[in-house]
Amino acid sequence: SVSPALAGDILFEVHFANTDSAFWGRGSGTAVNKIAQQYTAQADQTVCTVKHRVARYNNPTDNIVLTIYDGGNKPENGSFIASVTVDAPSLPTHTGNYTSFTLSPCLDLVQNTTYWFVFSRTSLNLGNGYISAYRPSNEYSYSSYWAYNDFDPRGWQANSSREWSLLLEGSDTPPAK
Repeated sequence: SVSPALAGDILFEVHFANTDSAFWGRGSGTAVNKIAQQYTAQADQTVCTVKHRVARYNNPTDNIVLTIYDGGNKPENGSFIASVTVDAPSLPTHTGNYTSFTLSPCLDLVQNTTYWFVFSRTSLNLGNGYISAYRPSNEYSYSSYWAYNDFDPRGWQANSSREWSLLLEGSDTPPAK
C-alpha cells in the first residue's frame, strides 16, 4: 500500500525548454493514429498517476485510452498490465497543462524493466483529433518517443530525437514484500 503522502512524488518527468506538439488520431493515411512513450525504470517504484500534456483539437467526443505494457521491443508487444480511460470533455483545449490518468491500484514498476505508455483514441475521426506535447530533443537515454500509423507497413516507429510529455507520480519507496 502506498502512503497518500508519497503517492504524489515525481518519479519521472520529461522537461520542456519549449513545448512542441503533434496532432494524432485522425485515421488518415498521413496522420499518426496513436502514440507511445517507452520508459525503463531506473529503480523499483510505485506509479499511481501518469500525466500527459494532451489536448482536444476540433472537439472530439471520443475518449483517450492510456494502456500500459510491460516488456517487449515495441509498444503493444509486451504484456498488458493496466488501462485508464479519460473522457474527451475533461481534456483541455491546449497542451499547457497535464491530464491525469489515475491508476487504481497503483502499479509496481521493476528496476531495469521496459514499460510502454500507449495513448490511443476510442474512435478515429478525420474531422478532429488530439494534440500531444513533446520535447524536441532526447533528455533521457532510458526513454523514447514512438508513433503509429495504420497505413504505414512499418507500424510503430521510434524517433530518437524526441520524447512525448510524460510525468509519473507515485512512490520511489519499494513496496513491502
